[in-house]
This record gives sequence, C-alpha cells and structure tokens, in this order.
Amino acid sequence: MSTSYSNSNLASARYGYDFVVATTQISINAILLQFLGEIPEPTVTACYVYNKVTSTTVPIDYSTLIQEANGTDPFKVPDGSDPNIDQDLKNLQNVLFVGAFRATIGLPPGVNVADLPDLVTLGSNAQVQFNLLCSDFTVVGFSGSMYEMSWLNQSQTPQTLWTFASNVDMRLSPYQDSYSNLPQAVQAELENLSGTAFSVQQLFFDLDNA
Repeated sequence: MSTSYSNSNLASARYGYDFVVATTQISINAILLQFLGEIPEPTVTACYVYNKVTSTTVPIDYSTLIQEANGTDPFKVPDGSDPNIDQDLKNLQNVLFVGAFRATIGLPPGVNVADLPDLVTLGSNAQVQFNLLCSDFTVVGFSGSMYEMSWLNQSQTPQTLWTFASNVDMRLSPYQDSYSNLPQAVQAELENLSGTAFSVQQLFFDLDNA
C-alpha cells in the first residue's frame, strides 16, 4: 500500500483542512447529469440597455423594459427584422435597448446524454473546468453599428448545443477579492460544513457561483 498519504499536508495545522473527500471525475459528472435531468430550475431573464450618463451597458427589469418600450417584448420580435421599418424595434431603440437573454439551466432536450460534454473536468490543482448546460436558451439584441444595425433572435436547438465554459477556482480563501466581496449569505453557502456539504446541490451551487 502506498504511504503517500502520510507524507501529505492533510494533517498539518498550517493548512487548516477540516476534512478531505475523495471522488472521481466520472462519478461527479454522472451525478450532476442526473441532478440536472430531475430538478425544475427557474427560467432567468436578463435585459440590458445603454446608459448615456455612464456610457455603459446596465441591466433593466424585464417588465419595466416592456412598459417603457410601449409594450414591445424583445423576445417576440422575429429574427432578422429590419430596425429601420419595424415599429417594435424602433420602440426598443428609443429606450436604448442593447440585448437580453432567457435561460433555464438543465439538460438540453433532444440530445443523447452520451453526446453531452463533461460538466466538470478536474485539473491538477484547485482549478476546475465547468461546462454549464441549459435546457432552454434564447438571446436577442441589436448587432452591427448604429448606422447598419441588424436584429438577432436565436435559440438553442438540439442541432446547435450551446455550452458555457468557465475555469472555476474551488478554493474559498478569504484573501481573494472575488470571494471576499461576495454577499455574506453567498459566502455562508459556499462555506457550508453541515450535513449537506457533500450534496450535489451544494456542488452545483459552488461551481455556478464561483
């Protein structure tokens, strides 16, 4: 039997490990796929407009956008509509609309599970590659210049699977700015050491919020 464990830093007070869990990439991906296939995730809608004062793109509430755009719902404007003649697009231009997306986390319909990419790819350190999948994803918005604008309204299909990849640092070191600036409620969930610490829900929360 290997004695490499006795030469590790796991028991050293210098590193402050509370406990250690051993698992495999295959088992992590299997349970995450099962989790995504069973949970009823809410649909998230995010809309953005241009702020002339700050010269930046800022979020706007979905219902507020529709109200200010004279009842125009950007998700109902067909792809390829002409911004020069379409009244709905003129309404959106008047409120300086930039774009929006609507997404539901989950397994993409019509795609064989065997054809899906690994949700998690473990690295040699604390870095983990995380692939976020959605059962539904739609993006709308203006593209091009202000002189030659075009309208985009595209949705994910089984033939065009959209994957959102990110490199996640699973360490919770408080000295990291990206972590210490999180709301206390979010930090508490990430630091969960209770009986639910090993749940797949906690793992997915850690990956999706890091």
